[in-house]
Amino acid sequence: MNQNTLRYVPGTSWLYLRFYGGTQALEEWLTGPFSVLLQPWLVAGSVDSFHYLRYLDPDYHLRIRLKLADPVKSGEILNSISSICRPLLEDDLMWKMEAGTYEPETGRYGINRMDLVEQWFFADSVFWLDWLGGAANEPDNDRWQKCASRVDWMLNRFALTLKEKSEILDRMRKALSAEFHVTRSIKNQLDVKYRTLSAEMEFALKKAVDSTEQAPTLTDLGATFPDHETLIRSNLVPDLVHMTLNRALRTRHRVQELVLYDFLARYYRSAVARRGSDQ
Repeated sequence: MNQNTLRYVPGTSWLYLRFYGGTQALEEWLTGPFSVLLQPWLVAGSVDSFHYLRYLDPDYHLRIRLKLADPVKSGEILNSISSICRPLLEDDLMWKMEAGTYEPETGRYGINRMDLVEQWFFADSVFWLDWLGGAANEPDNDRWQKCASRVDWMLNRFALTLKEKSEILDRMRKALSAEFHVTRSIKNQLDVKYRTLSAEMEFALKKAVDSTEQAPTLTDLGATFPDHETLIRSNLVPDLVHMTLNRALRTRHRVQELVLYDFLARYYRSAVARRGSDQ
């Protein structure tokens, strides 16, 4: 097998599954029955790691990938997962479950970084699985605040200055604005929305500073670049930010990303002006 085009078919060390259904039903299944089933596997070591993401192709679905300690047990694990899907399938809340071939995105992240990226995907998936599982009764605005604080926390792990944060988020904002052909009218709406929510944004980011979660994997990923400037110019940070928001946001991912990038870019730009570009 070509090292740069890894492929894991069912029955090998990665079990890759897709679950099609309603957005809310799938999220509740992910944070409920699936999470309950997964925990003993992780504790026992039968599953080394996992990660999930949300996707449209064009139908909405969850993609879950589990790294198995022993591929021989893939059939047993698959049967257990199938059993917790059955109630949703019977109620038409889930329409289809299927296995696929996992092809790590080595072209996107680099073959030398793929193991670290998958380790981060695991840590990030655990984080969101835990948070979403405990946020069932929280208002929607708590989710966007948590997203903002998560992004800021990640940027801090890469040791970015305020100026570097501002530059990266502005770059991401501009890219999505071009994708959506953002008009002056939409920009004006974002202006009004940000003024309304700027205090909540500041509060959310202050909470990010206080986070005690450790992330050596992000530090290790940053160290794979020859220098800090190369990291800043690369797409690694934007790609990982995009993926964490994908895990967090239930629907309309790209539109919500645009709003978050816009708000964060504004916040960092203001912070740079207040404190100086060297912060």
